[in-house]
Amino acid sequence: MINMTVRLPSKKSFVICAVCTIGVLIILGFAIQGGVTYGVYDNPSARLAYIKSRGYEVDETPLLQKSFTIADEFDHSMTMYNEIQRSQGFDLNEYKGCTVTRYTYSLKNYPNYTEGIRLSLIIYKGNIVAGDIHSTTGSGFVHGIDFGNTKK
Repeated sequence: MINMTVRLPSKKSFVICAVCTIGVLIILGFAIQGGVTYGVYDNPSARLAYIKSRGYEVDETPLLQKSFTIADEFDHSMTMYNEIQRSQGFDLNEYKGCTVTRYTYSLKNYPNYTEGIRLSLIIYKGNIVAGDIHSTTGSGFVHGIDFGNTKK
């Protein structure tokens, strides 16, 4: 076995260690900010488990799965929709310009309705970034997924 030692003047050693440390910190910073981590809600069973945890029953297969880009500027209706999201801990302002996927399910156990009620989850990189319950019949309505729901 051959051992080699390199003797560097102390100033050079300090500079080399400092540069290496800064490089490692930069790499860790990118990793911590989530550029490489994704959530689990790209998985159908994870979405269904989340919905069930809120006390809702849906068909296992979504009625609609659609990708779209969240606008860079919100109009009045999008601002109002985001207020619903903010009231339940989400904020679509963080996802302006991002391409997301909406999964819309037929909701089976909404009080006083037998049909026409949908539950939608909006997913970005496997994370739920918005969700709502809305009616497709009558005068219609939309509200958050936890509206009037005591089971969390």
